[in-house]
Amino acid sequence: MSDSDEERFFPRETVVHVNIVVGAWALLTLVSAMVSGPAVSTAVSVGFAAIAFGGSHLYLWFRGEDGEVPVGSRARWVLTLYAIVALFFIFNYFGDSIHGIVGLDPGDLGFATGLLLLVGYFVVEGRAAYRDSYPEE
Repeated sequence: MSDSDEERFFPRETVVHVNIVVGAWALLTLVSAMVSGPAVSTAVSVGFAAIAFGGSHLYLWFRGEDGEVPVGSRARWVLTLYAIVALFFIFNYFGDSIHGIVGLDPGDLGFATGLLLLVGYFVVEGRAAYRDSYPEE
């Protein structure tokens, strides 16, 4: 049964996002009940945020579905979000080693790197939107 978006009560993107968030919430609840400790709790919380904010975009990007957000924008968002999450884990769990090698506070270095990634994302996304606003010749 293939309904078009006009015949559905909720758009497909909304249904996918709600399902991803509910699944992430269930996973968060399950893992939180099974394990304890500040490091694990932080990792689970960051993982939940990564799934909640990027899961539906990741799924729709892999399927190649545009909808409200173009596939290229989905790809850029997912890659930026997961790069920032990876930075969080790298600087949190390998911070002492990084401090020994680089000589800088890992929190400051991670924050600056994440901020640069986020600013770069907004610049690239703004440039793509600007290009899309002009008709092709």
